[in-house]
Formats: sequence, structure tokens, C-alpha cells
Amino acid sequence: MQSGLNKDIKISERDLLFEKIVRKIFDTKDIDEIKNYIITIIGKELNATRCLIAEYDFENNNQLNIKNEYLNSPEIKSFKASVRKSKITDDSLDTGLIIYDSEEYLRTNNYDAESIEAHKLRDYNVKSGFSVPIYHNDKCFGIIILHYDKSYAFNNKDIYFVKILAGHIGIALNQFILYETVKKQADQEAILRKITQTIRSSLDLDKTLKIICTEISKLFDVEKVLIVGFSEDANIINTLRYQYVLNNTVKHDWFKLSNKLHEYWKKIITENNGTVVINNMAESNTPDSLKEIYEKLGTKSLLSVSLRGENKEWGAINLHKISIYKNWTKDEINLLKAISDQIYIAINQAELYKTVQETAKKEKMLAEIMSVTKSNLKIDEILMVICSLLSNFYDANKIIILNLDKEGNKLNILKECSKKNKISHDLSLKSKKYLYDKISENKNLVINDIEKADNPQYFLKELKTIDIKALIMVPIFININETGAIFILDNKKNNWQQEDIHFLSRIAIYISIAIKEANIYNQSEFMSNVSHELKTPISIIDGYAGALLNLENPDCETANQFLHIIKNNAKRLNKLIDNLLFISTIDKKLDYKNVVFEKLKVIDLIENSLQLCEEKIKSKNIRIEKNIENIFIKKANIILLQQLIINLLINAVNYSEDSSLISINAVKNDKKILISIEDRGCGIKKEDLQNIFERFYRVDKSRNRETGGTGLGLSISKLISERHGGEITVESVFGKGSTFTLHLPE
Repeated sequence: MQSGLNKDIKISERDLLFEKIVRKIFDTKDIDEIKNYIITIIGKELNATRCLIAEYDFENNNQLNIKNEYLNSPEIKSFKASVRKSKITDDSLDTGLIIYDSEEYLRTNNYDAESIEAHKLRDYNVKSGFSVPIYHNDKCFGIIILHYDKSYAFNNKDIYFVKILAGHIGIALNQFILYETVKKQADQEAILRKITQTIRSSLDLDKTLKIICTEISKLFDVEKVLIVGFSEDANIINTLRYQYVLNNTVKHDWFKLSNKLHEYWKKIITENNGTVVINNMAESNTPDSLKEIYEKLGTKSLLSVSLRGENKEWGAINLHKISIYKNWTKDEINLLKAISDQIYIAINQAELYKTVQETAKKEKMLAEIMSVTKSNLKIDEILMVICSLLSNFYDANKIIILNLDKEGNKLNILKECSKKNKISHDLSLKSKKYLYDKISENKNLVINDIEKADNPQYFLKELKTIDIKALIMVPIFININETGAIFILDNKKNNWQQEDIHFLSRIAIYISIAIKEANIYNQSEFMSNVSHELKTPISIIDGYAGALLNLENPDCETANQFLHIIKNNAKRLNKLIDNLLFISTIDKKLDYKNVVFEKLKVIDLIENSLQLCEEKIKSKNIRIEKNIENIFIKKANIILLQQLIINLLINAVNYSEDSSLISINAVKNDKKILISIEDRGCGIKKEDLQNIFERFYRVDKSRNRETGGTGLGLSISKLISERHGGEITVESVFGKGSTFTLHLPE
């Protein structure tokens, strides 16, 4: 009687438990909380050693995973690690499994004592137990498993109790899956809306890709998302456009590991119609060498979809699962394809905008060049503006504009502009000849990467030695006898296209026009200046000669005065003609190729020049201070350089006060010979400094005529320095003096 009463009480207690569980299922949205609650109730109610739920992972090959487990003591060993490998568990999937005594079960089913199943039962101290499948609407979600450390520790009512609860768990899991599916669809739609809105609202491709990668990582629950671009010339993946990494523990040096990886992915993406699905990297047919790379990256599963449009494969989007293996569903693949279409729209939109921007920049730049060529006839200033604009536009290391010396078979630099670290451009004669022939034949030259270029190896080798990795050259046609070129040099790889050649060709036309107009202007201005300069002494000679002839009773003093004036102006006229002939010879290079160059000791050059200027120096009682190192110029024309030093010395004497000091210094500095002549005279105003090397330009015209100056000395000196591959610079403080410095190659 008492025993029956206890059973009724027990049944009523279980009914109460059913009610609590049902209420928990309807009141709680957290499925893990529900499952833990149920297995805890089952474990305690049935005095089980272990109670757990093994669920199907429908996205990963329907394998069983244990997420929820009840252990009645901390000393009990967890069963989570063995559920996948247990045949006993597999046997219980459809109808459940009952083991009243484990030893009897093993004997009845012919399991050897050393079998995996026997070891499992012994290792986890399972003496008895049973399992019940979790079903709802004919769909199996998994199993409930109970283990006991005693034989015959349960009865049929206990099994029935668990079956009833299994049905409730099936309902809860089904509701949860429906809820998660609806929620996931809502999340997907929200993310797709965000991606679409981002694409429509932003023309900044990097910003757009950053947002897209971040949202995709959330949407697909992956630790790494990469968007890469394909190289058109090398046919491999070579551009990482954006990479999102979920946390710092994920390795992300994807592009530093192997070029083989890039080539492989370009190949298989193309061959697999733009989609690559790898659920288990370790078991995939990926080459072993690449598996090692993915192992370093930590990638267990991967999904890749190409970014493509009409007749163009732009790149790919890659999802890397790091923490666990993942079976990519058809819905996920289709969703990523839909997103890839949106990404390609963003890429096209951004590239179109970029093209429009670049076109606008180019047109603006051409307008600036046109403006400067129309408003300025000084070719040096025009070329400086063009070099500066090109340097900023292309962000290149060096811009060079040069012309060809066809008589001397040489390349002469007209203007160069260095933006970054200075690049030497002193190529060998063979390489210069290669460039010379290209320019002469009016051919373009484009090298985007010297490692992949098919130009002559000797030329490419020289580019490497001077740290040039890319260059573009466009010829400048001026006339049949005069050509030149625009060079852009860079110490990084580039991607110059046909549009760049077309753009530079338009600039070359402006340069050609500017050179022609400057030559016409210079010739016209030169003839005008020559006429003016010749007329002045001729007019003076004519005037004083006529006055002398018209004197009725000329006295000796007046006649001598007139004759001295006539003689001085005749000398000036003769000097002017000599200088003009000298300039003409150098400018037109008449017989210049026959000029002899030889090694010259600097001290000898200075001393000989001082000796020839001795009378002029003594006439003003000028003191000379010398500081000359024992150095040599390896390639010099003695006559021309002596003329240059004399011009600078005479200029210093003319602008110095009587009994003042002139300092001459000659030193070697970084493979350059520096010869400076410093006076303590009147100095030059700032506004005059930029013009003093122009022909016929005089800082003080009246003083020049007093001293017999022609306005050609400094112009001649500049020409001589340039013919020696050097230059002349000047520093001056008005009222205190000037220093002219000749810079020559050693």
C-alpha cells in the first residue's frame, strides 16, 4: 500500500516537472538555457552519472556535437570528446539504445574486450545507460544520453519519462531553428541593405570595402574576409584591396607567404566558374605545399567567389573559417554571390569616378601648361613648371626633360625635377645609345616592372643598379633636326597604361611649341640686343670722329680726348664682336666636337687666369687671397675654362672698390670641384639675381659701359660650365659683395 502511494507521488512530481519544463520552453528564448535546464532535471530525477544532449550539426555533414552535458559530480569525466567516434552512439540514433549491463551488452553484440566500444565504456565508467532520439515532425535533431556507474540503474518508466522530455526538447529546438532562420534572414536583409546603401552613398572604394568586409564577417560568422584583385599582366592575384580580421590572434599575412598560393587561386577560381568551396582544408584536394600555408594561416574552411563583370575578372572575395570546420550551405554560397555582384558594382562605380577625376586633373594640368607656355617665353621656367606638375601628378621620384645632341650623339638634360630620394641617371654609353635610338625613331618606352620587362638585359641591369623599377618615356618632336623626350622614373613598380602615353604625348606637343616659340623669341631678342649694343659704340665713334673733322683749329688736348674715346669704343666694339662669335660657336656647336679635353690641375688654371688679369687687378690695387687644394679636373678644355675664370675675375674686379679684397677658393666636395670667387663690392639686388646670366643683362648699365662691359661675360661663363657638365651659382648681399661658384664634375 505504501509502495503504491510512493509511486503515485513520484508520478505527480514528474507531472509537475513536465509543467515546469513546458513553461520554461515557452518563457525562455535561450535554447542553451532550456537544454541545460532539462538535462539537469533528468540527471537529478533519474540519479544519472552523466546526462547529455548530442545534436546534429546540419551545416557540417550532420555530425554530432555535444554542447550541453550534466555531470552529477566534478570527478565525473566529460563525454564531449568521444561522441563522434562512438559506434554505440551511432547505433542509438534512430530508435535509441538501452544497455542494462555493459559487460552483457558487449558479449551479446560480440565486442572484443580490446575494442574501441569496450574501451569507451570502461574509460567513462559506463555500467548501464540508455539513449532516446529527439524528434519533431519526423525530423531527428539528435539524442539524449544517460550514463550510470551501476548496472540496472533505471527502468521503463524512466525511459518513458525521458522520451516525453525528448519530445519537448524537439519542439524547443524546432522553434529555435525557426526563430534563428527568421532572425538570420532579417539580419541578412539588413546587412544587404547596409551594403547596398554604402555602395550607393560612397565613391570611396576603400571605405566601401572596409564596411562590406566587416558586415560579411558578422553575416557568415567567419574570422577573416579578404577582397583581392587580379593582376592583368601577370594573371595572378597580386593586390589586397581590403582585409578584415576578427581578432588579433588570427594570422593575416596572406600575401607574404607564397606566390604559388596566388597563382593557384587565380587558376582554380577561373576553372571552377568563379566559386571555390572547401569545407575541410585538411581533407581537400588542395596541393600539400599549399595546405601547409593554410595551416600556418589557421584556415580550416574556405569559401571564395569571384568578382566579375562582363568580359572581366576583377578579383575575388574570400571567407576564411579559423576556429572550426564549416560546411558551406547552398544558401550561403548564393548569398555571397549576390554580395559579390554588389561589390563589383561598387568597384565599377569607384573606378569610373576615379577615371572622371583623373581626366579632370589631366585637363586642368594641360590648361596650366598651356597657360604658362602662352604667358612666358623663358623655356627654362616653362620646363620647370611642367616638371613640377608631372612630379606631383604621378608621385614619381624623378621627371627629366631632355633633347638630343645629334652632332655629338648625346642626351642633354634641359630640366629635371626630383621629388623623393635622388636617383642617379648616369647610364653607360651603351644604355644612352639605346635611349638615343628610341627617341630618334620617335618610339615610346614603357617599363612597369623591370623584373618582367623584355628590354635589353644590359639596360635593365643598369636601371636596377640606380634603383629604378619603372619608367615611361615619350618623345618630343621639335623639328627634323631637333628631338627630345619626357622621362618619368620611379623606384617602385607602376601600372602606366596607353592613356598615360597619350597624356604625355599631348604635353610633349606643348613643350615642342614652347621650345620653338622660345627659340624664335630668343633669336629675335638676341638680334635686337645685338643691334642695340653694336649701334652704341658705332654711334659714339661716328659722333666723335665727325666732331674731330669739323674742328677748325683743334688743339692737341681736345683731339687726344676725342681719339681716346674713339679708340676705347673701337676696342669695346671689337670685344663685343669676339664675344658674339664665341657664343655663336658654342650655341651652334660649330667644331665643338673637335675641342680637346684633358686633365687639368686647378692651381694652374687659377694662376694662369690671374696672370692674364694682372694689369686689371693692379689698376685698382686689388688684393687676392687664395685657398686652393691640390686637385685636378679630369676632363677640361684649358682655353674655355680659362676664359670662364677670367670672366668671373674681371666681373669681381669691376664691381669691387679700389684696394679691396677678392678671395679665390678651390675645394673638392662629394666628387665635385668647387671654384669660388668672392668680392666685397656693391653686391646684387635680389630681383636681379635670377637674370644675371642672361645675355646683355646688366645690373648697372652705366657702370658696365664705364668699365667696357658687354653684358655677355656671365652668359658665356654659364655656357662654358654647361659644356663641361657643370653649373655656376651666385650668392650675393646687396651692399656687401657677391660670390660666384663654379661646380664641375671631378
